[in-house]
Formats: sequence, structure tokens, C-alpha cells
Amino acid sequence: MNLVYLEYMEKRKSATAAYFLLYSLGIFGAHRWYLHEEKAQLMLILGIASIVTLIIGIGIIGLIILVVWFVKDFFRIEEWVMAYNVNLVAELGLE
Repeated sequence: MNLVYLEYMEKRKSATAAYFLLYSLGIFGAHRWYLHEEKAQLMLILGIASIVTLIIGIGIIGLIILVVWFVKDFFRIEEWVMAYNVNLVAELGLE
């Protein structure tokens, strides 16, 4: 077995893991962190701020934004996983 291939197998991303993170910690953008997608930090900050400010009623706006973002991300995860793994193949020179 090729060492480069083993490195690929170790570093590749899984759609199953990304969906699990989306469902369990999606409000904090965990699936975006896992896939190295941009705006993960913004999603984390918005999620925390929404939960904290939910007590005074303002947080509902942030939660609505996060729900829309959640649905959008649900349909993009497969694409992100494929793009990450293709880039990894190119980076490791497995083409």
C-alpha cells in the first residue's frame, strides 16, 4: 500500500461525519469547521450571540438566520466534501 494513499485515507473528509456535525452542532457551524469552509467563525459567533440574547427576545432573529443557513448548508455538504477530497488528491499528487 502506498504511503501517500494512506495519508489520503487519513485526511479525507466524510459526508456522514459532516451531516452528524450539522445535526448535532450545526448552530455553531461545526460542520463548516470540519470541512474548512469559510464563514465558520461567523456562524459560531452568531450562534452563541443568538442563544445568549434569546432571553431578552433579540436572539430569535439570529436563530431564524441560522435556520435558513442550516437548510442551505444541508444541500451543500456533499459538494463541499467532494471539493475538499478532490483538492486533497491534487495536493498529495494522487491524480
